[in-house]
Amino acid sequence: MALDAAGNVYIADTWNYRIREVDTNDMITTVAGAGIAVGDMAATNAILAIPGAVATDASGCVYIADTDTNLIRKVTGDGIIHTIASNGSDGYLGDHGAATNAGLLSPTGVALDAAGNVYIDDNGDLRIRKVDSNGIITTVAGDGLFGLSGGGPATGDCLAETQGVASDPAGNLYIDECDIWNVIYKVLTNGTMTIPAGYGSNLLVGPGLDALGNLYLADPVNGAIVKVIATGNVPRVAGDGTSGFSGDGGAATSAKLNGPQGEAVDATGNMYIADGNNNRIRMVATNGIISTVAGSGPCGDGTGGYSGDGGAATNAGLDFPQGVALDGVGNLYIADSGNNRIREVHFAGFPTLALSSVSAGNAGNYTVIVSSPYGSVTAQVGTLAIASSNTPPQIITCDGFFGLLSNQFGFDLSGAAGQTIVVDGSTDLVNWTPLCTNAASGNPFYFCDPAWTNFPWRFYRARVPQ
Repeated sequence: MALDAAGNVYIADTWNYRIREVDTNDMITTVAGAGIAVGDMAATNAILAIPGAVATDASGCVYIADTDTNLIRKVTGDGIIHTIASNGSDGYLGDHGAATNAGLLSPTGVALDAAGNVYIDDNGDLRIRKVDSNGIITTVAGDGLFGLSGGGPATGDCLAETQGVASDPAGNLYIDECDIWNVIYKVLTNGTMTIPAGYGSNLLVGPGLDALGNLYLADPVNGAIVKVIATGNVPRVAGDGTSGFSGDGGAATSAKLNGPQGEAVDATGNMYIADGNNNRIRMVATNGIISTVAGSGPCGDGTGGYSGDGGAATNAGLDFPQGVALDGVGNLYIADSGNNRIREVHFAGFPTLALSSVSAGNAGNYTVIVSSPYGSVTAQVGTLAIASSNTPPQIITCDGFFGLLSNQFGFDLSGAAGQTIVVDGSTDLVNWTPLCTNAASGNPFYFCDPAWTNFPWRFYRARVPQ
């Protein structure tokens, strides 16, 4: 799953052989793939084969690691799909030449750096490949031999069953090799490979990077999130090292997680954790306090299930969330794997529509149509109700000024300061005649009807004029 700068979500729908997009209006479309695992054509009709990963660049182009066709493909803004790496050959060849003439073997990851270079996890060839802005492919890590790296030049060292690749703002490269050796490799900009993370038999899931380039990893076996710092130390930032659920409202390092699967950090430093076996999304605030932000479920016990769309995220049901991501305005996206859904928590709030110069006659049912050069979307029918923003005026019947006073019938009225109040009179409750108009000061004011003796009976009402 990946997001572009405009907040659109892209999903590698692996077994449907498609790349799908959820736009900012929550509309889902297929942007690449026709559902059959052969061939290549225009984007919405293109045929993909088990797309394993997606990434986006600053201009909104979508990059696809099309694993079973051994291709890296790019969907540009005009909706056209292009092959940018590999000729479909299932093997290692082509370095220092055009990337489209190269061979790959089961690429499982794709990432971009700030300069627009594309990095490929060439899983079957035990290498990480790079396609530069001129379309030339090279190897940046791995020598094609299976094994554990000993450090040194990245292109002369071993890799094994790599699971993904990421690039930080400084141009350093991170390689996930947690399936076999349980380590994260770091390739420095000078081409040297180190092991900044990995300990014993613990399975680390990642890598995840924040805006400053700090590396975060999920340790699902020990129920923890760890942070890799410059010295190579791997301190816990969440979880006490034992599986379970506890700790909301307290220090994150004293809380229990259960099978955390991934993490994401927002622009202000808050961390969101896919707490897989607890069926929750947890947040570690910048002050180190942990809380649940999604997935407690309708019973509040975190039982797995699907529920809650349209309501509070903390009351929703999730089923083994495996990943989280954030868009540019802070909305949270959840890979709700057990429910086969991508869920969104709208932290940034929903758009609002302000109406002016409305009156009671405008009340009724309406739809809203939002249009752009790319199309339009129509909202569900909503009911517009008109209510006065001021407290309606009141006739006061419980004080000494209600009734006859100096042979005149009168009463006190209350109203908001500055509110215009009209008093009407009627003998049949059908036909009303205005008797006086006054502006309230915030304190009760007195109305009297000197003509009350001209009628056998009379009714009164106070209103705010429309």
